[in-house]
Amino acid sequence: MRGKKNADSEKILVKALKKLGADDVAASSVNDTRTMIKFCDNKITSVKEWDTCASDLFVAKDKRLMFSSVSDLTKERVGAVAARIMGRVNAVARNDDYVGLAQGPFKYSDVPDGYDKRVASLGKDAFDIVEGAINSALSAGVKRCSGVFEFGKQKISLVTTNSVSAKDRGTDAYLSIRVFSDAGSSGHAVCCSRTLKSLKIKKSLERACENALMSRKPKPCRPGNFEIVMDPLPFANLMQHVGAAASAYAVEAGFSFLGGKIGKKVASGCMSLEDNGLLANGLDSAKFDDEGAPSRRTAVIESGVLKTYLHNNSTAKRHNTKTTGNAGILSPEPTNIVIKPGDQKEEELVGSVRNGLYITNVWYTRFQNYLTGDFSTIPRDAVFYIKNGKIRHPVKNVRLSGSLPGVMKNIKALGRHLEQIKGWEVDTPVWCATANLSSMRVTKPTGDFPKVL
Repeated sequence: MRGKKNADSEKILVKALKKLGADDVAASSVNDTRTMIKFCDNKITSVKEWDTCASDLFVAKDKRLMFSSVSDLTKERVGAVAARIMGRVNAVARNDDYVGLAQGPFKYSDVPDGYDKRVASLGKDAFDIVEGAINSALSAGVKRCSGVFEFGKQKISLVTTNSVSAKDRGTDAYLSIRVFSDAGSSGHAVCCSRTLKSLKIKKSLERACENALMSRKPKPCRPGNFEIVMDPLPFANLMQHVGAAASAYAVEAGFSFLGGKIGKKVASGCMSLEDNGLLANGLDSAKFDDEGAPSRRTAVIESGVLKTYLHNNSTAKRHNTKTTGNAGILSPEPTNIVIKPGDQKEEELVGSVRNGLYITNVWYTRFQNYLTGDFSTIPRDAVFYIKNGKIRHPVKNVRLSGSLPGVMKNIKALGRHLEQIKGWEVDTPVWCATANLSSMRVTKPTGDFPKVL
């Protein structure tokens, strides 16, 4: 039986730590109720539920920093917790880069479409959603499907010694489904939303089934340079790393390919990227960041030119600017990455390709060098060869390699329809459309390939 949590425990703990000599304290509390339904081979196989309540603490004393997590923080435990933490923080080495938390108080804006009563009370209806997705897939002609449906609701509170006392709440829903038309032919769909009305299961599933049915009997592909059309799912996989590289901490630590490039052209003119912590229906949208600074929209790249990095209070002061509302207290982090859409239809993106590949999914994206952005990734599920503007046939056993600066500069055109993507290899939500890249290197993961193309 979980102990009853006092609603003012965080406030009392912050005061206790301050009294014991702490310079800065941030205490956040997250109440998370979550359900995960897994299905395999067209049947629901397991259901898991969580109901967690935990407090995360940050304490600074004489530039010695400590993080701690406390479960079931009650008023009666505050004194012991405070004494234990202050007894340990003195043993931590100084971090002279730390300059303090954001100074409040602040005014906050609500996140549009951030909370949905239907998601919060979904209950048994979630099983109907899963069974409906399975039946729709089978009706489309695929033989089997597997995946996961997860949904939840959260309540968040934050108290700091810098006059911050804030609360927020949210809901979210996520479906990942992989469909198979035969043993080697598959399609993958993900859809996610803070509200049920924006959870586009039908549209995502239709595309996944179509890809699975079209990808039967794939042919080998010879290595070489190809034009690439990427669905939002694989494009988001790459673009999340651009958002991570925009963190001022990544730049200072020397593992960002965007270091030293403020005001310089880093991408093609058709690429603009922003981070938006207040984005309507954005999975990681919130009123405030980990320091309590208000979330906001930040233009990172505009028409190919790098405008700013993402900052918390400490990195902002070191760069002589203001926080962008992206704390992580130690490391600024992106919230919702948004790639500005273009004006082309999908058929136009494909129609402009003379010799290329259509990629619907990737996995195992690995970096050989973060400073240069060199990476490789393996296309998964349906991959198609494009010749003279037409999809000719599916292909198999290919690997894409290159650098993120190269990918950004090679963006030739973007689709008009934005999708929110989050998944197994896309930790930070990315809003993006289908992308047309003028060139990427295609190699083979293993084995020899006949010269088919």
